Amino acid sequence: MCLSTTNITSLSINPPPTPTEVTIHERIFTFSNYYELESDVGFQGNIIKSKLALRTCYEYYDQNGRLAASSYLRALSLGSLYTWAGVLDVYGAEGERIGLIEGAVITMLPSKFNLYDGENKLVGTAYMDHDAMGFTISDSVNEMKTLAHLRRIFVKDIVDHWIITLNSQEELDLRLLYSFGAFVLDNQNDFRVDD
Repeated sequence: MCLSTTNITSLSINPPPTPTEVTIHERIFTFSNYYELESDVGFQGNIIKSKLALRTCYEYYDQNGRLAASSYLRALSLGSLYTWAGVLDVYGAEGERIGLIEGAVITMLPSKFNLYDGENKLVGTAYMDHDAMGFTISDSVNEMKTLAHLRRIFVKDIVDHWIITLNSQEELDLRLLYSFGAFVLDNQNDFRVDD
């Protein structure tokens, strides 16, 4: 479907509402995995991971089906051996750098990831909960301020899904957050084996 100039103008003036809660469901196909993003304000898009790619990549397509971000897992890092040490480089649709998601190699926690913006400024830290069923993303300056929370939902005999709760929409790029959510869901059994 093509958007007219009028529609494009109205979209830039009135951006879609920012969700406060997003559910990520995985759909597994022969050649790819889809991570569907549903929210309290409607469909947020899909993240697609091709099984045929030489390098792990999560491509986020927004609610209009347009490429919004691509996240590449670095092959030459400890993340190729250990999920908790993974490093994701995140780029926008035009190839601009959105940010970086970097697993902490040395930590006393089960898992910890630092989230950086496009200028390599630390914007948040994701701490794995002690029960390994979620991540709390704290502000880089004030650890007591929670920006978002990712929670794994276990349902017997049904594929697990994750819920992202956003507490502060302005301080964290949603493309960075959705990329982290897809990475976590894709590797959930490395953090905690399904019961």
